[in-house]
Amino acid sequence: MGKILRRFCKGWATIWKITGKDGYGKPIFSEPIHIRCDYGSSFKDGRKTIGTEIIIKNVIWTEYSEATQEDYIAIGKHEDRDPFLHGASRIKSIDRDRDINGGLDDYTLTTAV
Repeated sequence: MGKILRRFCKGWATIWKITGKDGYGKPIFSEPIHIRCDYGSSFKDGRKTIGTEIIIKNVIWTEYSEATQEDYIAIGKHEDRDPFLHGASRIKSIDRDRDINGGLDDYTLTTAV
């Protein structure tokens, strides 16, 4: 973890990956994945992809590199496999930045309302 993230990433978030669908077409989720992070919320309009405007709900800063736009994420450590019990939101945008100290890259995960 880079110096800056190490200093500020004192929080936790939980990610659930979709592993398939059940017989009714509802998603089946992986075991929860706990990541170190920092986070904030910002309820303002943002343009994250060309032609798409979203209302940003949470912004999560981490070095976790395996997140995808299919994943669900919630602030805090959660143990069960149902992300909706914890108010999880789908990741809408992932931005990657080079670590300025030569460590692992930094990622900004954005969720939307």
